[in-house]
Amino acid sequence: MIRFCTFFTVLLFAFNISAQEISISLANSISARDQFSESYGYQIGYSKLINNKHKLGIKVNHLFSHFSDVEPNHFSTNDGKSYYREEESDNQRFFIATDYLLRIFSKKKSSLFIGPEVNLNYYFYHKNIYQYLHELPDNKQQFEYLSTDTNKLGFGVSLAYYYKIKNNLSIVASIKPEIALFSSGGCLIYINPSPWLHANIGLVYHIQKD
Repeated sequence: MIRFCTFFTVLLFAFNISAQEISISLANSISARDQFSESYGYQIGYSKLINNKHKLGIKVNHLFSHFSDVEPNHFSTNDGKSYYREEESDNQRFFIATDYLLRIFSKKKSSLFIGPEVNLNYYFYHKNIYQYLHELPDNKQQFEYLSTDTNKLGFGVSLAYYYKIKNNLSIVASIKPEIALFSSGGCLIYINPSPWLHANIGLVYHIQKD
């Protein structure tokens, strides 16, 4: 992650850069991955305008996904017995992203940007399992699983709409389809792609130049 941030910093100063922005947004995403089928979280961003037309930015995203499942008759292949089983998962996705947005529309207080994004992903998995034999309901068993999956690349395209409500404050709404890599398999040895769809809404503070 340190190399990723250093590269972005060098990139910022390689352009003719003027105004700066800080943003904070609520985030929602859906994914084909079972562990993150629906996630909620937040995004914090920083960007600079290039010639007042394009934006070069860095964004930090943190998503949370909670879901549970009940199997009244879970058959265990370990002992050949049937259990009442409950699963609860609390997973997190953290990623840092850089994007380059091009302005494709501008009129009065509204503007529309589109551009590519590259991100680096960190996944955190937490699952609790509670189960008991049907004939022994008071003899509950509990298992906890923790795992991580780090340094996985993702690629997306963002479409962002800005509406200025004050000279230094705007509302932003964005949508982004994305492909992000992750590891799968018992030993996290297989690398697979997964489609995501993100939606964000928040506020942008425009730092005024002296």
